[in-house]
Amino acid sequence: RSLPWTIVLLGVTTLFAWLLGTFLGALLTQQNAPRILRFILAPILTLSAIPYYLIGLILLFIFAFTLKLFPIGEAYTPGLTMDWSWEFVINVLYHAVLPAFSIILASIGFWMLGMRGMMVTNMGEDYMLLADAKGLKTTRIFFRYAMRNAMLPQFTGLALNFGQIVSG
Repeated sequence: RSLPWTIVLLGVTTLFAWLLGTFLGALLTQQNAPRILRFILAPILTLSAIPYYLIGLILLFIFAFTLKLFPIGEAYTPGLTMDWSWEFVINVLYHAVLPAFSIILASIGFWMLGMRGMMVTNMGEDYMLLADAKGLKTTRIFFRYAMRNAMLPQFTGLALNFGQIVSG
């Protein structure tokens, strides 16, 4: 009974962490990156070394037991009719906040680090120097040349992660 809930939760959070981590990792290579991004890099990378179930337990203790802001368990409130009403969808999302947040916190650093590494590698390539020598805008070089080529390994990693969700 819980397999569909688990697959949807892991699928959505993996995609969200991939999008956020890929974009933030690419931004980290820019000279004019926001300072807050440099400050949150160390905590995010530290959290990526902790398994998501341990982060989930910490979040559960803080936000469910201590502050009583979120529910402790279940995919939706018991007794609620399972249908496609707004009440049910909002209830499911409310129950999924803590597990989703723990998975995103645990995996976003992995995606950020991978994208940053690929962007740094791409920045030193000859085609990047040629694009700069042509006088192209920095944003065009960033999105069209650097980020576009750095995304290929990220897509491969995402596909492998989706395979692990279904098989693992």
